[in-house]
Amino acid sequence: MIKIFNLLILLFGLFSFASAQTVLVPEGVVYKPTSDVNNEKAKLILTEAISNNKPDSLFNGICYIGPILWRRYQKIDSLNVIKGGNIQFNVPIQNESNGITTTHKMSGKLIQTSNDFKKIWTQVFADLTGSLTFRKLSPSQLRYYWAVIFYDIQEPVFIVDNGTTKLLLQIVPRTYKILWIDEVY
Repeated sequence: MIKIFNLLILLFGLFSFASAQTVLVPEGVVYKPTSDVNNEKAKLILTEAISNNKPDSLFNGICYIGPILWRRYQKIDSLNVIKGGNIQFNVPIQNESNGITTTHKMSGKLIQTSNDFKKIWTQVFADLTGSLTFRKLSPSQLRYYWAVIFYDIQEPVFIVDNGTTKLLLQIVPRTYKILWIDEVY
């Protein structure tokens, strides 16, 4: 009963905070908003899957693991054994001292089986322990995401933050399955 009560309090706070956010879309980025109802449904499904460690409800055949997250995850023995799905991303990295942006090739992963997704989700679940905040992407996070993907950014898309880890989760609008997971700063 206490777990349900805590979940309801968490959901109320998440819904009221993220619904009130506006998205500042940088020039050149294609961003398609959805209704608050669709965003709330996606958050509810994600919260349920995160709180109860239920990856099966989130996988629909493919899931991209972005280059920043894969850089960390490929060092984990249980994830490094995932065969196939190796992909390369051209990631723009800006030099903070001179402002010059260069492109670097970075590895990512295309998850194609439910068993591999469960392995990934086990680590995501471990990364997202504690109190979670759902929010919309900042302009710099939108620029990064737009630079590494090959499709338009379409809500529901969130940053899920527990204070130490910030994961970008792209949800497929009609199925509410995860298409993309990456880490952001």
